Amino acid sequence: MKKDTLFYSLAKFLPSGVNFVCLSVFSYLLEPAVLGEYNVLFASVMLSNALLFQWIRVVLLRYFNRYTDSGREPFIKTIMFLTVAVLLLSLVLLVGFLFTNPAVNTKIYVYGFGCLAVFSVYDINLELHRSSLASKVYAKTEAFRAVLFFVLSISLVYTFRTSEAICIAYILSMLLPLAVFRSNYLTASTAYAGKESLRNLLMFGLPLAIMLASSYVNNVIDRILIAQYLSVEKASLYATSYDLFKQVIWIPFLIINLANYPKLIKSYEQKAAGDLQHKLQQNINILTLASIVLAFFLVINARELVTIVLGEAYRKTALDIMPYIIIGTIFYGVTVYHYNNAFQFKEKTKSLALIYLAGSVINILINVVLLEKFQLMGAAYATLISYVVIYLLSFFLGRIYMKMPQPDYRRLGALIGLLTIIYLGLSFVPIPNLILYILVKNSVAAIVLLAFELRYNLLGFRSTVTVMFTRINLVIKS
Repeated sequence: MKKDTLFYSLAKFLPSGVNFVCLSVFSYLLEPAVLGEYNVLFASVMLSNALLFQWIRVVLLRYFNRYTDSGREPFIKTIMFLTVAVLLLSLVLLVGFLFTNPAVNTKIYVYGFGCLAVFSVYDINLELHRSSLASKVYAKTEAFRAVLFFVLSISLVYTFRTSEAICIAYILSMLLPLAVFRSNYLTASTAYAGKESLRNLLMFGLPLAIMLASSYVNNVIDRILIAQYLSVEKASLYATSYDLFKQVIWIPFLIINLANYPKLIKSYEQKAAGDLQHKLQQNINILTLASIVLAFFLVINARELVTIVLGEAYRKTALDIMPYIIIGTIFYGVTVYHYNNAFQFKEKTKSLALIYLAGSVINILINVVLLEKFQLMGAAYATLISYVVIYLLSFFLGRIYMKMPQPDYRRLGALIGLLTIIYLGLSFVPIPNLILYILVKNSVAAIVLLAFELRYNLLGFRSTVTVMFTRINLVIKS
């Protein structure tokens, strides 16, 4: 578990850090209208991916460990059959759309399809590594992609100053690691697995297509509506700020889920109920506590962070929407990576699809009502409200199928109380020098948190921290 977590941490921290830096550089190099064009295009591509391809990835992850070596090959071929079939379908839809709408910007749609096609295969390749517990290869693949995207995107954007430059960098940065770190399971060979097998996969997977598309609508519909009702420039201001904070808060959720989910599925399939409940309890505790600590450090550094990494035009919007995006993301992460397991374990994906569809409808309606009056803050309100609604629906309806462990509220309350005291205390620290102020407040916060962790085990990591300090002490003595 610790080794896998280390590799998955590398696999997400490096790409997230690269995206963070690139987003900052783009905000300086590109006009809001140009960056807004890319944001809207990328949002559309990811929405299409969620609807067309992401359900195939979830089906792969869910059923990979159900099959033995003898039965796994036909299953993988069926997955590839579905992937190729959906790719061809999406190409036919694109050609039909361009043929019936000759006035649209064909180049943008071609770039969009290129991003969609490459990402769909790249993502399947990653899930094959993850499902086969090859966390080291997964990390190498993502690290290679991140470095390539950083070099290519910065170089091309600096040279051409266009949204197409980012698309080209995005496509190339996935093609090369896909060729180098291709899974042995990933093959062009496809096979029709039979009516019954295909039917079972589709019955589980197709509702997930609705759920995942609805989920992605909650993430991107606000920027599309802002571009429609306000302007592309304002969509860029909102999307850049939104992505900045969500990427940071989303990191612990991604890492913990990458390491835990295949093991949770394996315990469930092996009917190890006691082991499964223990792992689920650990899962929810780590998700809530780690995300809250990360959110705290993001909040106390928000003004300095925004000033350093974002262009001046983006800063006010970023600070205004920050609390709503952080709180909403925590609710959403706990829902997706913990409470949704009740539906997926019991294969009740139709209910899950309805929950996210309801959340999307609520998000759209609130955006339409609030955007004109509250401008960009209306989108932030809509995001938070829709995420809380999805959380509540998943929490209560999921209990019908499987009772999921709850967070350790005693430990959670103590942590929030401590962080509140630290936050209030830091507000009275009068240090005029910016760099010194950042160092002092983060050092004080980290030391206080570490001291309370060693004494009261607030985060449940005391044994790990103690072992770490013991090893450091031994190294110093030797």
